[in-house]
Amino acid sequence: MGLRTSTLETSLAKLSVSMELDNHSVQAQEGVISGTIQPGNIRFTKNVKIAAGQQNRFLSA
Repeated sequence: MGLRTSTLETSLAKLSVSMELDNHSVQAQEGVISGTIQPGNIRFTKNVKIAAGQQNRFLSA
């Protein structure tokens, strides 16, 4: 997925990434969410665990 935005102000930016994950299986699942923000090569990762049949929203801070 790629998103792009622009602004005239370049000295400071605050960005949050959120997503909703659904576990449709009968077992708990775990994995890693990762991405890279360009330009700047800003990388993020987050370990996640979702119980069986649950839905969770994950938000970067």
